[in-house]
Amino acid sequence: MTALITLSHGSRHPQAVGLIDELSAAAAHSAGVEGYSSHLEFNEPDLRTAVAEAIADGHKHLVIVPLLFTRGFHQKVDVPEQLAAVRQQAQRAGADVELADGLGTGAAMEELLSRVIARDAPAGAHVVLVSVGSSDHAANASVDKLARRVAARRASGNQAGAHQPGDISVVFATGPNRLAELAQHHERIHLVPLFVSHGLLLDRMYRQAEEINAAQERKITYSQPLGTALAEVIAAQI
Repeated sequence: MTALITLSHGSRHPQAVGLIDELSAAAAHSAGVEGYSSHLEFNEPDLRTAVAEAIADGHKHLVIVPLLFTRGFHQKVDVPEQLAAVRQQAQRAGADVELADGLGTGAAMEELLSRVIARDAPAGAHVVLVSVGSSDHAANASVDKLARRVAARRASGNQAGAHQPGDISVVFATGPNRLAELAQHHERIHLVPLFVSHGLLLDRMYRQAEEINAAQERKITYSQPLGTALAEVIAAQI
């Protein structure tokens, strides 16, 4: 029997765990397996606990999907360290553990973000992709490349018209504050979060958008975190 275990970063936001649980359940249902949630920090259960629960329920093959978009510090360091520990744990119980790819910034994410923008962004709004950001330059570069591919898709596809701006900006929530600067050049902006769930950093971006709207008479709108829309991306890895 196969089980899906999602592994999120974790968050102090009160709504984060609930949305992760909904996503795990939706992805597991789509893949036809049982689903479990786990978190690197801040929340329970941790990965070791989720693995123990899945094994106790009779599952012998556990697929762990990190809910991470880029290969930053957590994907390169934290995930391998925890994986090594739970693999030993599973082997002792006669089970095996498979680490699937993270969410990534590839074709599946390009397709999903394109749908979100087509659904949510007002006509003529400049789209801003909001990412957590990383100390790893390659991780940030992968988000920039994703934004460029989505922009090119909008420009050439049926979802784009002559009234649609062709480029997409990227703002890293842990980096320099660029939203106010962008608001000086674009009367309408729509934020699309590259976030799995609610988070304090994302809330801060939303608050900043509202402050700019009030102070500068601009109109910044925003989508919600991707949440259960990621279910098919995860299920495809089972």
